[in-house]
Amino acid sequence: MKILLRKKECYISEISYILGFNDVSHFLKFFKLKTGISPKIFRKNSLIIQFILPQFL
Repeated sequence: MKILLRKKECYISEISYILGFNDVSHFLKFFKLKTGISPKIFRKNSLIIQFILPQFL
């Protein structure tokens, strides 16, 4: 699930259907319940870590 969210070319709605959720809102609620953050925020943070942070290391 988290690997798919790190791929910016996949829409969150597509990911939710790939994972078997019939409704995107169910996926959003499930993800936030399990991680404490929304998929959108997770994706944003992952992209920052992946592309910006290595420049400072």
